[in-house]
Amino acid sequence: MMQHPGGLHSHNVRIFMFQLLRALTYIHSRRILHRDLKPQNLLISYLGELKLADFGLARSKSIPTQNLSSEVVTLWYRPPDVLLGSIDYSTALDMWGAGCIFIEMLQGSPAFAGGPDELEQLQNIWTVSLLLTEF
Repeated sequence: MMQHPGGLHSHNVRIFMFQLLRALTYIHSRRILHRDLKPQNLLISYLGELKLADFGLARSKSIPTQNLSSEVVTLWYRPPDVLLGSIDYSTALDMWGAGCIFIEMLQGSPAFAGGPDELEQLQNIWTVSLLLTEF
């Protein structure tokens, strides 16, 4: 992504997102949450093969539901409910991260590049959301 500051070609974005969503389908079907989706955790070969990496924060999502930490996911890719302290989350956590990566691939910059803490990150998401609703 650093080599493409204006964003990736839409054809490449489509291919990479297909592979990312397929990888998430695979791990989610096995009740695994990645919990740290961000561009740095995607490995892309010179052939265009995308691999999901860094499962250091990954956890099994068991039934009955166990509470998990809200201190997951790099701040810019953390969903609002987790920023607000939710510890009962599901695969939607990873899907938010995938959506943020999708936007970053298209525009070449993070969707919600925020400040150093949760409150500033929430304010940034709110600001971007308000701008989008004006269109």
